Amino acid sequence: RRYDYPRRPMLFLAVVLVGSLGAARARQRPVGGEESVPFSRSHIVRFADRPGTDLYWESWCGGTLLAPEGKVVISAAHCFFDKSGNWNPPPVGDSVPPVGDIVAAVHRHDLTEGPNEHECSALIEIEEIIMHPRYYEDYDTNFDVAIVKLKDAPPCVADGTGRTSTAYLDPEYSQPGAVLRAEGWGATDQNVQSYPKKLHEVYLNAMSNAECAQLHAFIQDGILYVSISDNMLCARAPGKDGCVGDSGGPLVYEDEDGTTMLVGITSWGPADRKSTRL
Repeated sequence: RRYDYPRRPMLFLAVVLVGSLGAARARQRPVGGEESVPFSRSHIVRFADRPGTDLYWESWCGGTLLAPEGKVVISAAHCFFDKSGNWNPPPVGDSVPPVGDIVAAVHRHDLTEGPNEHECSALIEIEEIIMHPRYYEDYDTNFDVAIVKLKDAPPCVADGTGRTSTAYLDPEYSQPGAVLRAEGWGATDQNVQSYPKKLHEVYLNAMSNAECAQLHAFIQDGILYVSISDNMLCARAPGKDGCVGDSGGPLVYEDEDGTTMLVGITSWGPADRKSTRL
């Protein structure tokens, strides 16, 4: 199994998009969470090494299908690139990300089921992976965002039925205390020993960046460092968290019309989950 590895407990990168999507850059249940209703969160994608027929062992990171067409997925850059912006793990004899070795699994729930788990399930080839142009400047914190372009739209988006859902970006979101949902197939225990077969979710409370910064400030060589930037969004709840394997997955809420709104990407953090702000 290929593991994703947030170096610090998780932060939601409030997904920061620079200029345009083309330029831009959370397996037991998430800790303290519960199993999702099967196929109710079909906007979540699971990235896997080809062939992708055994997702429990071949997959490592999540992502979110973006509305309206579902051909663009937003994920975490550290799922694909190292701190220097090079492919992670490095390809043999080539510096170009081997996108042909990766597939995106859509409309999935149980990773141990085959690729035909649901009539809307599919393994889709990757066309291009674009990391945030400033990712390597501030590794896995400020700009931990990647755009993944799929060669084809998910079949149950392309057919116009909407049976596979997509999410809309909410880049202006800022509501400390609001309840947000993180989703993924990441470890459910803090010792990272147990991974679930089925998709899980956990509800967390958004924090203000000022409160989060106070919790994560540290002193080194007499200098005060604050690791929380305006590009980040923190969320937490007692006994609940995201964990290894959840990276790249969504932090979302539903608006009054029931539309799924994406506000963050599972990125890094300690006990308080952190994500990239969108």
